[in-house]
Amino acid sequence: MKKYILLVFLLLALKSTEAQSDTSFWFAAPDVDIVNNPTFGQYDRPIYLRLTSFNSSPTNVSVSIPANIAFTPINITIPANSSSTINLTTWIDLIENSQPDIITNKGIHIQSSADITAYYEVNSISCLCNPELFSLKGKNAIG
Repeated sequence: MKKYILLVFLLLALKSTEAQSDTSFWFAAPDVDIVNNPTFGQYDRPIYLRLTSFNSSPTNVSVSIPANIAFTPINITIPANSSSTINLTTWIDLIENSQPDIITNKGIHIQSSADITAYYEVNSISCLCNPELFSLKGKNAIG
């Protein structure tokens, strides 16, 4: 009986690792407070997308904000079984949603040619800390 429980547990654990990989992600980035600490400076910059590929061939990734023509889509190729980082700090005002309870045109869309994982990260250089990290879920987040 213990063997069957262990087998079910392992199968469920493997399934949960697939939950974060997909070829399409949507994300609305929240506004992270600047904090402007006199010692450490701003806590809300830089912001990054961390992308990881699993395919045995290079994966093409496109990052866009479809509802905002001021944002030029970013296209990169991630080598097989590798990670890549996109610095989005330049576009922070186009990305962060600073007005609560208001629908805006700031949704980020990430598309790839093969399964990837994606993380949105606020990584403050001034305090050498990581105030926020969001794991993007793909179609599993939609339901």
